[in-house]
Amino acid sequence: MSELQWMLIRDSSCFLVRRNGMALSREPGNLTSTHSFKYSTLAQPSVAICGTDAGVSLVRRSKAAHSKVSASFTKPVVIKKTAAGKNRALKVARDMEATGYRLDLVRAAQAKVCALLGSYKTRKNVTKKLRANKLAKLSSN
Repeated sequence: MSELQWMLIRDSSCFLVRRNGMALSREPGNLTSTHSFKYSTLAQPSVAICGTDAGVSLVRRSKAAHSKVSASFTKPVVIKKTAAGKNRALKVARDMEATGYRLDLVRAAQAKVCALLGSYKTRKNVTKKLRANKLAKLSSN
């Protein structure tokens, strides 16, 4: 069934973006933004990773209630902003393996979670130390 859906939407999806010889996708839930059967959320079950105030949430879409969109999403698993790098990757892997849900997307999901949580970090203003010669020139002027 999903192969048939993919054959129909492959060339005429409204989420398809073709630029510079690449086919990208704007589908919500597409982990790598590539337009391919493996990552398509229209043809296959999806794992959506969204940034929230608390951190990052993983939301799975079940096929059981596919006709009722609001009921088809499971409760999100929240990974807090303060989670260490190893813990956040393990939490994603454990959650996806425990449910047996799209095990082929574990690596892509881990990479996206780490990238989203890394974007929450604020940069510290670090002043550059001036060399002695340059410092002397500035102080003499």
